[in-house]
Amino acid sequence: MAALFDVVADDYEATGTEYFRPMGRRLVELAALQPGERVLDVGTGRGAVLRPAVAAVGDGGRVAGVDVSPRMAHLTSSALGAPVLVADAADPPLSGPFDAVVGGMVAQFLPDPGSALRAWLRLVRPGGRLAVSWWAEDDERWAAVDAAVARHVPAAVSRGPRPFSGDVAATEALVRASGWDDVRTLVEEQDVVFTDVDAWWRWTWSHGQRRVWESVDDLPALRRDVDRRLADLADPDGRLRYRPRAAFTLATRGRPR
Repeated sequence: MAALFDVVADDYEATGTEYFRPMGRRLVELAALQPGERVLDVGTGRGAVLRPAVAAVGDGGRVAGVDVSPRMAHLTSSALGAPVLVADAADPPLSGPFDAVVGGMVAQFLPDPGSALRAWLRLVRPGGRLAVSWWAEDDERWAAVDAAVARHVPAAVSRGPRPFSGDVAATEALVRASGWDDVRTLVEEQDVVFTDVDAWWRWTWSHGQRRVWESVDDLPALRRDVDRRLADLADPDGRLRYRPRAAFTLATRGRPR
């Protein structure tokens, strides 16, 4: 995973399509970060959450980031002037306590999200908060594109519903079982606009989807198949609109029982 995100770090959220940043701003808003608070951002990436979090806590607060990719950590820390530790987001080697742990679109990549949730719980003070985002539902209009991709992708790469991937009830149950209280989830439609088909392809190569493309034996055949489906989705001006639904799961650390 570190190697993958090292490769995409320079292009991540830099292809001309706004994708992670709007969701990062929304996650910080829902986390209700306050001036002066101490915040940990897990899976920092290029700062979609870190940037608005720094603004929310102000000069009197502190936001620390953690990312497994050295390249991501270096670029983000250099750009934002905030510390980003190169470490596993699932088990940050920090002592806390933090007022909040936030994580934008990272939980679905963790091999054991329950273990990560328990590690994050230990890092927040009693009454501290958790706010994480993940994908709840794809845009059903893009089902034909997904089917075209699936015809070319090895079965082992396919991922079904599970906690932090399409199942709100399972996600909330896991968060509660990990020791968090007051668990709730908001699911909100996102509006992502690609200027044309080529813009969509550039974007897919700039994040985790790259791993899927690299597993395909015949990329030209996949592209021909997918392009036919994308053409059906395009507006008259060539733009593509993608409206998936993002989930924002919030929780609180209660007082010791």
